[in-house]
Parts: sequence; C-alpha cells; structure tokens
Amino acid sequence: MDKPRSNGAFTLVELLAATAVFILLMGLLMQVLGSVSSTSDLSQRRLEVLRQAITALQRVEFDLRETIHTGGSGIFVNKGGSGNINDELYFFAPVSGSTSPAAPRKLSLVKYGVSSPATDQPSFGQWPEMPSLSRTVRPFGWGDDVGKLLPLSDTAASTAIAAGDTQQISPSIIRYEICFQQWNGTISSQPPSDWASVRALIIGVVAIDRKAASRLTQGERDSLASQFAKPGANDRPSAKWNGVIANLPQSVREGIRIYEQTISI
Repeated sequence: MDKPRSNGAFTLVELLAATAVFILLMGLLMQVLGSVSSTSDLSQRRLEVLRQAITALQRVEFDLRETIHTGGSGIFVNKGGSGNINDELYFFAPVSGSTSPAAPRKLSLVKYGVSSPATDQPSFGQWPEMPSLSRTVRPFGWGDDVGKLLPLSDTAASTAIAAGDTQQISPSIIRYEICFQQWNGTISSQPPSDWASVRALIIGVVAIDRKAASRLTQGERDSLASQFAKPGANDRPSAKWNGVIANLPQSVREGIRIYEQTISI
C-alpha cells in the first residue's frame, strides 16, 4: 500500500516550476530596472547639457547688458567660415580681467567664441579634450589708446584680444552662431552696415553631452559641428538646425540639444 504524501513537502516538478517562475520574474524585474536606469541616465545627461547651455547664454547676456555703446562701433561679430564655422563676438564692456594693467580702468574688450583650450588650462573633469565656448577678457589701462581700435574690425579685435585672459565656460558647446534681428522684424545672418538698425542678437548653440562626445574622435566632432550649417536670410539658427538632429546616428542624436536666446542690445 502506498504511503500517504505529506502536506508539507514539494515534488521535484513543483520545485522546478517554482524556480522557472522565479527566474522569469527576476528577468522581467531586471528589464524594468534597466529601463529605469537608462531613462535616469539619459535625463541626467540632458540636464547636464541644459545647465551648460544656460550658463553659456546667460553669461553672454550678462556681459552684453553692460556693453559700452559707441554708436555700434563697439560691437563686432566675426562670422565663421570654412576653417572655423563658429562665429566670434567682440564688444567693449565695463568688466575686469584676471590681471590688471598699470593704472587700470574698468573697461575691457570681451570675446566669446568656440576655441581649443590652452595647454596650461585645467580640464573639465572627465570631458574629452575638445573645443569649447570660451570667454576672453582684455582689460585696458588709462594709458591705452582705445579709440584707435574703433570701429572694431577683424584685425583690430583679434590683435587686441591676443593679450587677454581666456576662460573656458562650457565644454559642451560645439556650435555657436549669431544672427541679427532688425527693428523691422527681419533676421539677417550677416553683420549689419548700420548697427542702429539692429534690435537684438539671436544666439544659437548646439550642445553635446559628455557621454556622446567621448564616443567621437576630434575629427568626428569637427565634422558634426559642420553639419549644422549657417542660417540663411530670415532664418533663426534653431529653425535651420532642428532637422539635422533626426539624421544623426542614435548614439549621438540622444546627446545633442539645440538652444537659442534673443538678447536685446
């Protein structure tokens, strides 16, 4: 006669079934946790890029608020070309540099542009070595003849700023474009002949997060920047660039963001 089965025991089949169910549930749990972790990582990367872009744009706006107005001759924009697609913004402002000339006056030539960091400048943590948005300040003393620099031109501005102090502001900025909004509402991509016709500067930036940037070589980063072409007449940078992101590889696309700010002058 068979012995009755104990109510407190499990058969081998039941144990195998329970193990299979447990493994299945653990697999589903790991997928959920992986998805949450991936979403959190992407959110942190986007927040990092947003913080870098806001810092860059707000710093420019703060300095431009203090611009010394000299009939427009105190502002100069060097439009980028084939060698360096990014624009450069120069203007006079009552700010101080890290070094002071003899008999200093609170007047400096300020430059914003994307450039490679100098060898003696500290790196941005774990960011790969790459061009970044920088701010250069060239302070003047009372003995300096600032008037000879006016109106600002490419030669005068680049010569004077060479003696300035450069600070890297945002390593995420790979593209920097300046357009000009006229009082009549039109937008020009080229500097005006008469600055009195300009109501505001429209500054557009393309930012890339650290993870996406580290996947690219320097040549690939330069090539990526050149894909965000110069805006045409009545084009805002953001309107010109938004369609570019969709054509990028996904690994890079998820790390790219476009920001734009209009700054009254």
